[in-house]
Amino acid sequence: MKMKLLALDHLARISRPTKKGRHAIVVMDGVDDIVNQFNNLSIIKLPPYSSNQNFSGYNGIVDKACIGWNRFNESVLGITKICSIDWINLTN
Repeated sequence: MKMKLLALDHLARISRPTKKGRHAIVVMDGVDDIVNQFNNLSIIKLPPYSSNQNFSGYNGIVDKACIGWNRFNESVLGITKICSIDWINLTN
């Protein structure tokens, strides 16, 4: 419970100084029970297996994020196909 309160306090400290019309994004792991209470902030929850990642500072984080984005970008057609309504027959 204390960790949840600390996480919410952490998010509040990010949300408060975020200027009106702006939006903050926070990448967190181990936050399954955290419910976002902030309109100007989004939480990207990492899957449990991702906590084994090691980052060598800011550039290391950016490098890994770019690798992930590029992998996602290479899969756009597959993702579009999965998200398409064509795969489900809504009428009989």
